[in-house]
Amino acid sequence: MPSIYETNRAIRTASSIQVRQKMYTGSSDSWKNYEPYLGELIRNLEIETVSE
Repeated sequence: MPSIYETNRAIRTASSIQVRQKMYTGSSDSWKNYEPYLGELIRNLEIETVSE
């Protein structure tokens, strides 16, 4: 089965060109540059995740 970006079937969205491109993963870890400033936010998100 071809990946979604390799399929030949019609795509009816405003971003049909983007659907056919591979996902960009080059800056997936760039948020870590700001991690020292995100401590409280990260802790709050961890609490929310654990309590669910």
